[in-house]
Formats: sequence, C-alpha cells, structure tokens
Amino acid sequence: MLVVTNWAGCSFGLLLSAFFPNLEVATSIAPVVLLPLMFLGGYFVNLDTVTWIFRWISFISPFNYGYKAFMQSILEGENYMCKIPVGGKEIDVPCEPLKTIGANLDLSEYLIILFSIGIGLSILACIALYVLSNPKT
Repeated sequence: MLVVTNWAGCSFGLLLSAFFPNLEVATSIAPVVLLPLMFLGGYFVNLDTVTWIFRWISFISPFNYGYKAFMQSILEGENYMCKIPVGGKEIDVPCEPLKTIGANLDLSEYLIILFSIGIGLSILACIALYVLSNPKT
C-alpha cells in the first residue's frame, strides 16, 4: 500500500518535471500544484465541507486515495464509541470513522485507483517528455 501510494506521488512529480525546462522553475511551481492536492486530500479538511468548485481536485489527488487506503486498513472492523452531548449529559453512541472521512470503497479498490493514477501519470509524463524533447524540423 505504501509503495503504490509513493509511486503515484512520484509519477505526479515526474509529470510536473517534464513540463519545466530547469530545476529552479520546477521546484518553485511544484508547491503551487501540490499544496491544493494535499489540502483537499482529506488530511486537513473534511471533503464534505469543501465547496463543489474545489471538490473535483480531490478526485485526482493521490493523497486522497492514499489517506483513505491507510485509514481503511487501520480502522476496518474496529468498533468506536463517540460521546454526544444530550440534555447536559454525554452519552456513548456507536460511530463509524470511515464514513466520517468518506472512505466508502474497499482497500483493494483504493489500491487499484492509486495504481491507475500512477500508470496514467507516468504515461502522460513519457508523452510530455517525448513531445517536448523532440525538436520540430
């Protein structure tokens, strides 16, 4: 799981580096592209609170699928009790943290999505390198 998540992230970096002529430009542009992917990956913000204008970013973010895959592997089958205030008291009710973060797929499905993102981004990076590195005559 860690290897597939890492590979999808590295493929994204490879694609970014294929579009820029030198290291300085790539390292200055990479945070501008990667920070929205990280913020909308589910670590910092619950995606249910994100407006529809930015929600599409989470669907292309390898951080989103990697986070949900790790949470799925850790929390699957665990029973949790949450304290909810009712009438000045706190009562324990069962809660499901996987539903809270929106992890509604199986672990294997998250791994397939991450693998597909890695393959797709690697192919796009190879095409970009081929097109940008061949001079037109």
